Parts: sequence; structure tokens; C-alpha cells
Amino acid sequence: MAKPLAPSLPQSLAPRRAATPAGTIVSALLHWPRTWLQRMSTRRNLAELDARQMHDVGLDAELVRRESGKPFWRA
Repeated sequence: MAKPLAPSLPQSLAPRRAATPAGTIVSALLHWPRTWLQRMSTRRNLAELDARQMHDVGLDAELVRRESGKPFWRA
């Protein structure tokens, strides 16, 4: 088996293909609505939990109130 002529670079130093700005923008535009819908759904479900369910999953009422009261665009 032949030896490579030059040693290979570690993965962190290897050249990477840069993302195109247009591709990045399109990707973000497609990702944001899905993320927002997921947050809205999750927060709505949280708001519907009763005290026993919150206790079962290790949440307290104040945490649930704060999280479910956030707008969908805020992480």
C-alpha cells in the first residue's frame, strides 16, 4: 500500500465548503416557521397540564406559567 505524499489535515483544519448566503437565508426561512409552530404547540400543551401532570414530569407551576406565556418567537 502506498503512503500518501502529504499527511492529511485534522478534521478541524481541513478546508470546508462555505455555505452560500442565499442558501443560508432560504434554509433559515424554511426553518423558522417550523420552529415557531413547534414552540406554539409545546407551550399550549404546557399550559394545559394540571398540577399532577406537572409533578409527574418534574415541573412546577411557576416555570410552566413563565414558559407557556412566552411569545412563539422567543426561545
